[in-house]
Amino acid sequence: MDKCFLIILLENNDKIPVMCCCSIHGKSLRPDTIQASATIALDIDPFLKDETGVQLFDALYLLIAEQQENCKKKKKCDCVSISLPGIIQNNEEIIMSSRLGIRKPICAADILQKKLRCDNLPIFLFHDTEALLAGEIMATSVLSKEGRSLVYIFVDEGIGCKIMIDGNIYTGNGSAGALSRLIMQPDGVYYPDLRAFGSLEVQVCRPWISRRLVEVFDSEKGKDMPVYGTEKRKSQFRKTLEAVAEDKVENWSKISYESITMGINDKDPIATRVISTAARHLGLAMSTIIALINPETIILGGSMVTRVPLFVNFGIHCARQFTWPMAWNNTKIIVSNQDRHTIQVNGSASLSMNRITTK
Repeated sequence: MDKCFLIILLENNDKIPVMCCCSIHGKSLRPDTIQASATIALDIDPFLKDETGVQLFDALYLLIAEQQENCKKKKKCDCVSISLPGIIQNNEEIIMSSRLGIRKPICAADILQKKLRCDNLPIFLFHDTEALLAGEIMATSVLSKEGRSLVYIFVDEGIGCKIMIDGNIYTGNGSAGALSRLIMQPDGVYYPDLRAFGSLEVQVCRPWISRRLVEVFDSEKGKDMPVYGTEKRKSQFRKTLEAVAEDKVENWSKISYESITMGINDKDPIATRVISTAARHLGLAMSTIIALINPETIILGGSMVTRVPLFVNFGIHCARQFTWPMAWNNTKIIVSNQDRHTIQVNGSASLSMNRITTK
């Protein structure tokens, strides 16, 4: 086996390269047989206001066409694999992706094939959480035992979840695993993209946590400090909050993972309060999953997990507190330490290879 895949990762996050060329060598697909190169960046921001997604995929077509020419000099491209957040149908059509600004169905695979004039070039779309789970499985061999059941929870700019039973993704009657839509506070914040009040997404994901940090800071503005107060008013964390609070309200989601961690390391009461509340909601969601499914394994991943220690540690503590002993003791919690970019690329390659070999 010697194949060349174009792997595209779409996410409204400038830290994630959008495309890389992967060469796959050897007789089996393992992390050490995948070599990624030619990483290309694309700024997603200009396309977020196009709810049809056409402009984004026009830009992707140009990148793919250019990369195909580069591949031809060495070896033809065997497959294009695109992983992204949102609702995907038949690995070909995007029904909706609020984080990419797409709110109308678009048959992205068909559009790209017609533009590239390559009907025989396989183009697959995968949910980003599915690709990440596939990459985690490759990296950790967590499914080495037959009949394993696991749940993968990814907490980052949004929240994703996949349920796997006997080696297959379980979707129930079509939408099982949509953890972001789990209602935690029926009278909580309204999120138009989900058409729901108080969903788990608005409780635990970085943009919403950022907003909450700024809101709490703003609520304290102009108030004298109590004599016993220990807040570090001139800390870098507080300066960051102050700068963002003075910006437009729609930009209050700018607080980065680094700034959040800085506030926690300072033991700033705003940071510890907001993160502890978010972690409690994650723990409650995990407890609900354990009660309903009682999987053998739960894997926690994403930047909120890997880069904000208080969040994941307190989340697991709350899940343990909320769960009855028999169910808790039968479930293993794994905190991922894998690099997101690497496992998403490897997972996309694995899913694409499976699609090609079973077609």
